Amino acid sequence: MCVTRIQATAGLSQSTVSSYMSTLERAGLVRPTRMGKWTHHRRDEGRPAEPVRAIGTTL
Repeated sequence: MCVTRIQATAGLSQSTVSSYMSTLERAGLVRPTRMGKWTHHRRDEGRPAEPVRAIGTTL
């Protein structure tokens, strides 16, 4: 999803959305793809599943 679309949907400033997306990227939860002047983000499907697997094996 494009940051511009997230911004419009959430009603937040571009800088706020970019900051949030950078945090999610550093956490490994989203992957950015640059297309011209736009950056699109998609979820990293494998990363959120890791803690769930870890909890499931310890219980």
